[in-house]
Amino acid sequence: MISILVYTVIMTFTPGPNNIMSMNNAKRLGFKRGIKFNFGILIGSFFVMLLCLFFSSFLYNVIPKVQFPMKILGAAYMIYLIIKTIIPSQKGNVKENDGS
Repeated sequence: MISILVYTVIMTFTPGPNNIMSMNNAKRLGFKRGIKFNFGILIGSFFVMLLCLFFSSFLYNVIPKVQFPMKILGAAYMIYLIIKTIIPSQKGNVKENDGS
């Protein structure tokens, strides 16, 4: 339970689509008119996190053997994301014309 709470708090302050849309609405509509949208995001995020918590707890309690393979799979996916972030994609690189 503590892990999901820490994750939720961290995700609240990271710049994702919800935060960007909240800032955009506050800019366009003002704070008071944009507050409904912000409460909607809060409630939606809360329910998504709650569903993740219940599903993870269900898997952990019902199928304890799934914990180790999921840790390995999660670690492998995180390493993949790190590699994709560090190594730039070769696709879309354009050679610069040096004027010759």
